Amino acid sequence: MALNIDEFDVFDEMIEGVDYWGMIDQLDKVVIEAAMNMTLGNQTKAADALGISRGNLINKLKKHGML
Repeated sequence: MALNIDEFDVFDEMIEGVDYWGMIDQLDKVVIEAAMNMTLGNQTKAADALGISRGNLINKLKKHGML
């Protein structure tokens, strides 16, 4: 049985005025901070723990002012 995307209209459930992208950005920062703390600042280990490349982690660290 295939899913019909029209049955899952999540946009009807969104609260007006909520900055969802901002919330995702904040969550991204918290998760990166946690990974960096858990690995004692080791970027390679943090990237591995997050399942992303070290280059991607570095870009995120710069984006969030953590590098």
